[in-house]
Amino acid sequence: MKISIFDLHQLKTYKNVVILVKYNDRWLFVQRKGSTEWEIPFGEIEQHEKPIDAAKRHLREKTGALNFSIKPVFDFWTADDSSQDNGMAFYAEISELGKLSNDYKAEKTGQFKSMPACLKYPEITALLFDELIKYNSKEKLKKQYAE
Repeated sequence: MKISIFDLHQLKTYKNVVILVKYNDRWLFVQRKGSTEWEIPFGEIEQHEKPIDAAKRHLREKTGALNFSIKPVFDFWTADDSSQDNGMAFYAEISELGKLSNDYKAEKTGQFKSMPACLKYPEITALLFDELIKYNSKEKLKKQYAE
């Protein structure tokens, strides 16, 4: 699997969203029904839906988030031998979690200080987290120089 990261809004169209989530100062991951692997919340953008709206919808559906802040951080593109995909990555902080809906594929959420050992997409998840760290470092520098 190949993955490329781009600055925010570099891609002209978006197919998917991924959300890197913190809750109670820990990373929140999702486990699908029938799986033992953890993954970050993600999903497709519906026709005529903005990426931010899709990210909010998937965050609620897959984690049970009730109150949260969310922001876009960068664009991404992935490809393997049979397909390619693109999307926008988001960072969210949840302040209140509710129950997971039985209507969706997520079975449970887990909170971790770092990435869990049993990840569905370990290479992609690690790269997304590395990019988030770079993004946060740039944002801190911007704030310092703005003061």
